[in-house]
Amino acid sequence: MRSRLLGAGLALLSGCTTIVAHTPSGETLEMTPEAFTRYVEQVYRQQSRVTGQLIRAVGNFSEEDIDEDQPLAVAARRMAKACEPFSELVAERVLAELTGAPIDPALVDAVPACEAAAGQLEAALP
Repeated sequence: MRSRLLGAGLALLSGCTTIVAHTPSGETLEMTPEAFTRYVEQVYRQQSRVTGQLIRAVGNFSEEDIDEDQPLAVAARRMAKACEPFSELVAERVLAELTGAPIDPALVDAVPACEAAAGQLEAALP
């Protein structure tokens, strides 16, 4: 349901022909609004999948195994920090679709940052 709502809300993106985003590594991404919508959905699904994997992995740890400085914990904090603005902006964007508001420029660069952090966490998972 949540994914369908996200897709429905973001599918209404309009007002510009090219969206330019910048990855954390400095790469420039140019997309149509439709391609950007697909990209947002892809990153949203990746973040959800990796969060689920993290929950399952942590559930298999004993208290002695959990160290806040271990790579998995560091990567989890990094993803939480990078994806928090993404998640908030996506929720705001879905609501803004009802009024036809333009894309918040902060969302454009929040997507690649969340994607990168989710990929790093996924790589750190056992």
